[in-house]
Amino acid sequence: MVHSGASAEVVRILLDVVPVSTTAVDFNGRAPLHFAMGNSKEDFAHSLVEILLEENPSVANQKDNEDNLPLQLLAKDARQISENSEDSIIKKKNAVKCLELYLAVVPEASADFLNALKNLPKDLLEHAVTIQSVQKMLNGKITQKFPTFVLFLDGFSLIMVITCFSYAVDEYLKVRYNVEDKTRSEFDHLIVALCGGTYKVASSFQL
Repeated sequence: MVHSGASAEVVRILLDVVPVSTTAVDFNGRAPLHFAMGNSKEDFAHSLVEILLEENPSVANQKDNEDNLPLQLLAKDARQISENSEDSIIKKKNAVKCLELYLAVVPEASADFLNALKNLPKDLLEHAVTIQSVQKMLNGKITQKFPTFVLFLDGFSLIMVITCFSYAVDEYLKVRYNVEDKTRSEFDHLIVALCGGTYKVASSFQL
């Protein structure tokens, strides 16, 4: 196991000798990356995070026994930074570096990842959402929900077009052949049908 305060040089030597050290866990199920991210505010942390992720990017998705991703531990550690401390700016910069390195490997956009992302302190969260990989993840989650709504709207508009067109034809025939009172306009349903048809044409161009 890599100690959280180990130097970058020591970690590189250890990984050269025992490459599986990146995924080795302690009794809490925490891998070296958990410790590095859990100490994100320290000066040595970003160097360790960089080395561990270079060696094995998949550890970004590894959870401990409490289902914590490394990002969750970073969030907890970053929240402990006191705004009143003299070195708060340096500690925040260290945490930001660790965050950027972690997000650069594009972790899986799982529910646990998104929850960990939301638990980041406000300033780190605002920075995270400006990173391209995170923007792609969030956009992907949005577009997964949007097509369902579009399909529902397509089906509804199609039903409306058919129904209103049928009514409009029926009204036209009644008025044309003086079957009923002409005071009811045959254009009422045609207008609705036209709106539905316009939507279908517009959506076909978008596809």
